[in-house]
Amino acid sequence: MKKIFTAFEFHSDEKFYPAEYCYQGDEQTGWSIYRNGQLFLELGQGYRLLKSLYCGICSTDIARAKLPFALPQITGHELVALDHNKPVLVEINASHKARGVDCKHCPYCVNNMDIHCPERLTLGIDRLPGGFSPYVLAPVNSIIPLPQSLNPLMASITEPFAAALHAVASVGIQNHWRVAVVGPRRLGALLLLALALYRKQHALEISISAIIRNPELKTFCIQAGADEVIESSEIDNQRYDLVFDTSGSSSGFKLALSVCDKILHVKSTHGLPVEGLSKLTEMVIDELSLESINARSLNSLQEKIEKQKINNILIDEAIPGDVIERIQKCCPELQIIRTNIQELKNKSANILLPDNAFKKFDAVCVLSLDLINRVIRNQENESLLRAGGVIFYYQAQNTENPSLLQQVLFDRNVSIQTSRCGSFSQALELMLANKKLFEDFAKKFITHTGSVEEINSLFDIAKNNKQCIKAVVKHMNKPWD
Repeated sequence: MKKIFTAFEFHSDEKFYPAEYCYQGDEQTGWSIYRNGQLFLELGQGYRLLKSLYCGICSTDIARAKLPFALPQITGHELVALDHNKPVLVEINASHKARGVDCKHCPYCVNNMDIHCPERLTLGIDRLPGGFSPYVLAPVNSIIPLPQSLNPLMASITEPFAAALHAVASVGIQNHWRVAVVGPRRLGALLLLALALYRKQHALEISISAIIRNPELKTFCIQAGADEVIESSEIDNQRYDLVFDTSGSSSGFKLALSVCDKILHVKSTHGLPVEGLSKLTEMVIDELSLESINARSLNSLQEKIEKQKINNILIDEAIPGDVIERIQKCCPELQIIRTNIQELKNKSANILLPDNAFKKFDAVCVLSLDLINRVIRNQENESLLRAGGVIFYYQAQNTENPSLLQQVLFDRNVSIQTSRCGSFSQALELMLANKKLFEDFAKKFITHTGSVEEINSLFDIAKNNKQCIKAVVKHMNKPWD
């Protein structure tokens, strides 16, 4: 099979330019992708050619030039496509499991962590051409039939809604918690909706607050599920048990830190350094968490180790020996490896963990923000932690002139958590169970649509127009528009 077409690529100057693409191959033997007549990418088997129908523009697309993936690329991952002329959704991670190929050698695919498969491509984000192209090559097991009762345009928000729902379900919300969403515009508005539906589904008594910069979003946030809406300039000394940061900005992250008392859950992938964390986006991509410990809290470490299913921990050699002894006493089954993390490379990690399937650590313990960044991405641009791993930031003594991050971690004992993709099937189940509510929300949420030929102006609207909540690219006109 051979398909030649023109697609709009995103470049480092944050503009889209047309290029000629050719997909050649088939589902059984694999595909070759040519760009302007030159071989661009070879794909193995397990990809099916689909026709793009709708694709939403999200904050990740807007921040794409700052993310650690090569450009130019055809971006877009909030996709509704046509498979044999029937609307389908496409989950974005092209892992071995998603392609339906042998994955016995991959610990991530074998252990239901396939969204972190180290050999995966990611639709519209990492190499695999995305939904702003008129055609996509989709992993066969990631193609989800769209229920006939759901409008395909409205269903273009399924991918971010699934991510929002996953975040809400993963944090362990407790009764009577005060919950806040910072930056409720695109993903943040979906988080408000997910929180409201989750509260109803589980009969929880929680309050939901939206913290906004743009006062024009107030009414919409209430409609999405917020009990109250507060402008960021008027936040005063309010505190919340759980805060979701969806702001897509360093200032939003700082605001989320300042109002958080227990858990800060980060969803933003803006590619910017903040509060000494130069690898925050990579931390979200790998779904890592950051916990503080000190001499007073070591006795509670066992509970954290068991909760996070940690079997081994890498401890920097600067951590005092008596602290390591106490950790070993608290967690006698824990495999402890002590080394100079600053100099550690991934090849060395493989030697240190010869019997570990991931060849990466479940957790690390360090003394500095610099080492936290080094753990997330080392000299070889690899993580020393497996996906879902934990970073323990040890406070040896009271820090002079602590940063806001250090204050929140050490004085309030706040945990910083992250998450990425969610289950489309769970999202669809909730959407269908609340179909009228969801469709009413989607009609207000999707504020702008335009053809793919208008992508530059539509992208500019999504980025700069305060009236825009969600912009969606249309590839063809259909009766349901």
